[in-house]
Parts: sequence; C-alpha cells; structure tokens
Amino acid sequence: MRDALKKTGRPIVFSLCEWGQNKPWEWASDTGHLWRTTGDINDTWPRTMDIYEKNVVLDQYAGPGRWNDPDMLEVGNGKMSATQYRSHFSLWAIMAAPLLIGSDLRKVNQDTFTILENKDVIAVDQDKLGVQGKRIRTTGKTGVDVIVKPLANGDKAVALFNKSGSTQTISTSLSEIGMSGPATLKDLWTKSTRTTTGTISASVPSLATVMFRVSKGDGGPRPTPPAGVSDLSAFEASSSTNGWGPVEIDRSVGGNKPGDGKTLTINGVTHARGFGAHAASTIEFYLGKKCSSLTVDVGVDDEVAAGKGSVIFEVFADSTKVADSGRLTGTDAAKKLSASLTGAETLRLVITDAGDGINSDHGDWATPRITCS
Repeated sequence: MRDALKKTGRPIVFSLCEWGQNKPWEWASDTGHLWRTTGDINDTWPRTMDIYEKNVVLDQYAGPGRWNDPDMLEVGNGKMSATQYRSHFSLWAIMAAPLLIGSDLRKVNQDTFTILENKDVIAVDQDKLGVQGKRIRTTGKTGVDVIVKPLANGDKAVALFNKSGSTQTISTSLSEIGMSGPATLKDLWTKSTRTTTGTISASVPSLATVMFRVSKGDGGPRPTPPAGVSDLSAFEASSSTNGWGPVEIDRSVGGNKPGDGKTLTINGVTHARGFGAHAASTIEFYLGKKCSSLTVDVGVDDEVAAGKGSVIFEVFADSTKVADSGRLTGTDAAKKLSASLTGAETLRLVITDAGDGINSDHGDWATPRITCS
C-alpha cells in the first residue's frame, strides 16, 4: 500500500491501524505517517485514561511525519464532564496526537466549541518541531503527572495533570524542564500570565489539567555572550532538547547515554569541535544582540550505516530562519552554512527529520564559528 501510494506522485497521508497489536511505533515510520497505538476509544473516563497511559510512554517514537495515534477525540459526546474533556484535549495535544473530532458538531454544547477552538492548545499539538511531550514525573494511575513538550521557537509546553479524586498542588521547575529563568507562564485555558524565576506550580482540581506555555522572560541572569571570533561549541547553551539522548559537545550523538559518541565525522572528514544531535533537536544560545555571523559545516555523521539518516539543518536568529541546509543524507558531504545574526537576542540550531521517518538521523554541527563584538 505504501509503494502504491508513492507511485501516484500525490501528497497523501497514510494512517495505519492494527490497534497497536504488533508495536507499529517500532517499525511503521518508513511505511506510514501515523499509527494507532491502542484499541478503540469510547466516551468514558476509564477508557480514555487507559489509552493515555499506553500512549504517553511512546514519546521517543514520534516526530515530524511519524505520529503515535491514540484514536480520535471524544470531546462533546456527552458522557464525560467539561473538566474531563479539557484534560482529554490537553493530553492529546501535548502528546502531538492527531486531533480528529469524534462528535456531531450539530448537537454539541458551547463547552465543546470552547475546547475544540482553543488555538493556544492546538498550536502546541501542531508545533512544527514535532516532538511528543515526555512525561518527566508520575505518581501512578491515581496520582499526578508532569508532561513537557519542547516547541520550535524554544518555548516549552507543560501539562500538570491531576488523576486523583481531590485537588492537588502540582509543581515542577524551570531547571527540571531544561530552561533558565526568568520565564513567562501563560495558562492556555484561563489565558492568564505570570513571571517565574524557577517554580512552575498550580492548584489542579480532580481530573483536571493545567497547561502552560513557558517562554523566556526578559532580563535576569543569562549566559555571557561570546566575544570576538570564537568556537561556538565552547560557549554555554541556554537550553537544548534532543531526540535521542543528550546533545553531545565535540562528539557525535552516539547512543542515548551521555558521552557515548565518537569524533565528529562527516563523509570521511573529521572535526574537532561542534555538536552531535539527533532529529528532532534544538540548541539555543543567548547572544544579547552582540553577534553578527555564524558559519558551520553540517551533515549526517558517519556513525550512521550507509543509506540511513536524512535530516534538515536550520538556523534561526530569534524567530527568523537565516539558513537552511535542505535535505542531507548519510551519503552527502558536509554543507557549509553561513548566517547573519545581527541584532538577534538568541540563536537556535534546529535539526528536523527530512520526511523519511526517524532512521538513524544523527546530525553534526561541525566547526561552528561565531563572530561577536
């Protein structure tokens, strides 16, 4: 079926459904674009929670063009409360799940439209970085969960989910989600905002979910911008996310443990300095409007088997893309990118999958040189 669809020459989304019986998240990324991870959903809280628990642990398998599908939304079908439906919608969004409306919009109430039309929550689901939120803390099926989803512009979405039968205070911190302060917290349901230098906390009613978008605040302590012409890999990143283990400094990404990579090598050429990362990944640096340009060689590391790996490297000055490698594979030589950073507060180095599914997408930012005042 995959081959027949490709032969049409038309862009088609191929959704696979064998109800997760053969663990499609382990093999389907080069066959289809999304795959059901569980049996069918129904309009009950226990079934919704059963599906959530099975899908939330599969974050490592999701990414651009390859999605875990926990089945359609029951929002508006009438057998759960508005609080439960908001949690359902929030959890599916932070898990980067397809948001398929499963109710009859001719018959639903206004609460349903309020939930389904929440553009802030939809934006988290549809974020182009394509990372499924990771549950970083849980106290079991009747306790509380904290889920974090990195976003393409460097923000983080955070869901504080109360599965218990009573109101709970749920807390995390900027350091736990991989950010530094100060930061702005926007509640995506109440639309209220506040600033924090560390704590992210809320009183969450039973079966409810508080969802924040966490954005870098102004002022406060920042890494010192580099000076002169310097090697960027010697400079402290203000935040980073990586699709397979940690971002490595001066090493390839290797496996998923810190320090298990090798010398950065692209098409037979080695590089002493740089970063090893894996799609989808983001490395952010604070520049403070003091830097003017970046040059860097990019490519798929030679540790990937021949014929595997296909990624796109993008450079952003604040929210503006200033360089794009196009699709690179494990058989391509390194490509040199040059980017203007004049006037930028932040620099972001982003690696995304090139549309072929996660397939050993080990990318190197090699010999990155930055010019600053």
